[in-house]
Amino acid sequence: MRIKQQGIAVFALLLSLIFLSGFRLKYKHPGKKITVAQVAEPGVFTATDIILLKEVFRLQQSLGSRVFEGWLPMSFDQTPIIYKTAKFDYLFNHESPPEGFKKEFIRLLNRSVYIKPNTTPPDINIMATQDINGINTIIITAPSNNQNLGAWVLTVCHELFHVYQGFRKVINPFTDGYENFNDLTFPFPYNDTLVLASLRIESEFIFNIIKKENLTAEDSTVIKKVFNKYQIVENKILDKAPFIKFKQRAEWIEGVAKYAETQLGIFASDSTLYAPTSEFSKLAGKDIFTGLADTHKTQLNPIRFVGEGVKGRMMFYYLGMAKAYLLDRIKPGWKKYFLYHTLDELLIK
Repeated sequence: MRIKQQGIAVFALLLSLIFLSGFRLKYKHPGKKITVAQVAEPGVFTATDIILLKEVFRLQQSLGSRVFEGWLPMSFDQTPIIYKTAKFDYLFNHESPPEGFKKEFIRLLNRSVYIKPNTTPPDINIMATQDINGINTIIITAPSNNQNLGAWVLTVCHELFHVYQGFRKVINPFTDGYENFNDLTFPFPYNDTLVLASLRIESEFIFNIIKKENLTAEDSTVIKKVFNKYQIVENKILDKAPFIKFKQRAEWIEGVAKYAETQLGIFASDSTLYAPTSEFSKLAGKDIFTGLADTHKTQLNPIRFVGEGVKGRMMFYYLGMAKAYLLDRIKPGWKKYFLYHTLDELLIK
């Protein structure tokens, strides 16, 4: 891999951009060891788990379309999920279960699900959405004793948004010799000094804009022109098309999902818009979502530290979220076209 060094001229152009902006209870089973054939017995998949999962979907159903046009209500009875407790993995709503899963009846749910022993190390907490035998499937780990349940619910909603995004992604970087890589293994130059400086300046530029109280029509025009110029610089620095495509893909996937999670948290903290069920409130606390209001409102702060304090793939979570908030300001109808365009395309068109 070769990153072209652009020297003083590149940094001069980059720097100019800135100035243009002016409880879940932990699972414990009393007594003897349980086999897979016994998992339908009470005490394994608990009523607590049901309350948690139902709150996730209730929140998404209530506020999802308010957060993101097109994110229609999703159902606990239809969405493919692997729910990982300390002992077992429970697979819901899946037509093609992987090897090792056995169909069992859970009385608490009055339905059958696929179950297998959980082989994931206990210190690993999985929150992901994966293609499992051709089906987009959410994989979530039950919350630990000390975990904030409101935050856990919102993180699961982040994964629900990935299901909305679907298999089709707007851009594919896994070409031209990069076919054997994926979103986690792609060799993006995360530690290259010039790349980090470029991302730092881009994020600072966006942060300054979205923090402004008012934007004029002239501001919007200038912003689009600046992003056109920035893409010229970015193409020179990243050098290879797959690197540029990977950045745009990660911002589109993870950045917008983080935006949806954050906005969902802000809306949920407004008691006039949402109130959790009494069952969930008994577990998590009556004001669990309102108590997270300040946390979600400060999610914008790390944007300006992308490339500096915020590094690795997490850079694209915050940079993509920043671009989503910027689009809210300059192109309010952008969500209608989101599934078909990268964020950069939406910003400059």
